[in-house]
Amino acid sequence: MATNPYEMIPLFDPGRASNVLDDIEWERRHGRAKRVRTIANVLLEEGWKAQVLAAKEGPREEAPLLNEDAAMMLVDAWLEEQGAKTGCTHADVRSAFDYLTSPLVARAIHGEEGISPIILLGPRQRPAPLGLSNRLHRHDRASGARSLLAEACGHTGHADVNADGYAPYGPDR
Repeated sequence: MATNPYEMIPLFDPGRASNVLDDIEWERRHGRAKRVRTIANVLLEEGWKAQVLAAKEGPREEAPLLNEDAAMMLVDAWLEEQGAKTGCTHADVRSAFDYLTSPLVARAIHGEEGISPIILLGPRQRPAPLGLSNRLHRHDRASGARSLLAEACGHTGHADVNADGYAPYGPDR
């Protein structure tokens, strides 16, 4: 198993190093990173469904906010359906929000009120097949999310953006 120097610090504590290696491996497979990834994926699936439903139901002012508490309820309900005995924590949901809103992932944006609530920019994406059709670039993320919401509600919007919020790459754009 490859480790970094930070992970190796406990190896030099008194006791058996094999126990520490087991702990490192368990944390990698079942620890915080997996919890945050699971929470983020659940929010992308269930939170997106809730956003689409809210967009169909009424005006923007009436839409529920996806803040930490609402996210915890969504995730805990999903976990209970899966048979989990424990729920998520505020810290893990905060980390999932940070992950989803980071510039490298960019699957959500912060709401108008600061850090929480967040606005999801689309459903969870599955890996696309390889080919020329993948040579697409991200259109303006906020308008892409609006396009997805409009399409989910049966409205047509931005003609230059497809259903995934992407605009074709090239001169014909």
